[in-house]
Amino acid sequence: MNRYHPHRLRRLRDLPLDTVAAALGYRRDPRDRNRWKKTGSVLGIDGTRFYDHLLQQGGGGAIDLVMHAHRCPFPQAVDVLERIAPPGTVDPPDGHRWDAVRDYLCRTRSIDRDLVDRCHDEGIVNADRRGNAVFAMRGPDGGYAGAELVGFCSASGKTAFRGLARGSGRKRGSFWIPCPTRPRQPIGGTVLVVESAIDALSAWLLPLPRKPDFILSTAGATAALPPWLRDDRVRTILCGYDADPTGDRCARALEADPRVVRMRPEGTGVKDWNDLLRAAVF
Repeated sequence: MNRYHPHRLRRLRDLPLDTVAAALGYRRDPRDRNRWKKTGSVLGIDGTRFYDHLLQQGGGGAIDLVMHAHRCPFPQAVDVLERIAPPGTVDPPDGHRWDAVRDYLCRTRSIDRDLVDRCHDEGIVNADRRGNAVFAMRGPDGGYAGAELVGFCSASGKTAFRGLARGSGRKRGSFWIPCPTRPRQPIGGTVLVVESAIDALSAWLLPLPRKPDFILSTAGATAALPPWLRDDRVRTILCGYDADPTGDRCARALEADPRVVRMRPEGTGVKDWNDLLRAAVF
């Protein structure tokens, strides 16, 4: 396996800098959550960027941070990150399995091939060695936070399991995509939240009654918003949870936040946004 596969390097580079700083021996300043300290170094971390106020040097991404902290070359920094990365965050995609996953998403789930290919090219939709569909979870600034999995796709459209890769953190990120003509990041404006990555891709393709700026998956209905979604830049949250008792109950809980508006997928025999997409296609 090529250890410098671009997707693998991207996942290492996009590891959350606060997680990497803590693993490198830095301690968060209790008076400033964006400042990290250890002997001889004081880091300011802003999303994917860092700056050392003592050494007056900075950079971007986790690989740069390790090179800076350890004064080491690129290959050694990659070795360090592979040792400290949370389990499951750096499993390489399997190109041999991709055709089957792509066919499942396009044929069985009726997701537009161009959209699937675009997400694959960006490294946010892949296949792993078990043939699972892998949807990258990212923070609001694009930093990698884990992966949502849809396992063992079958021709019937049923799946053996859904879940998260080991080490994934719902509190740190979600699978999300910007809508057409919208800014790519950071997340803000109007956000549609749905229960799965497949629903997010499906909703992206549908003529929605209200146009969001971003669509994201919460990887299951939840009665509490992820902490990173409580940003002032997010003005409206459209709750697109499934049209079932669990989705309705969790949506009512979320409506305690005045920004939340219920936007239920509606249609005969429709439970979720992928049902709605497949009904529209066929």
